[in-house]
Amino acid sequence: MIVDLGSSHADTYGQQEMTAYNVHYQTIGFHPLVAFDGLTGDFLQLNC
Repeated sequence: MIVDLGSSHADTYGQQEMTAYNVHYQTIGFHPLVAFDGLTGDFLQLNC
């Protein structure tokens, strides 16, 4: 199995828990780590 790891950014508004400032996007939000099967593209796991 080949595991393809990536990340994404989701803006948040208000006083949400587990958010942080992202210098690249210059906003506050979640920056979860996402895992996919590299052969089929199937979603495996999301880790915030």
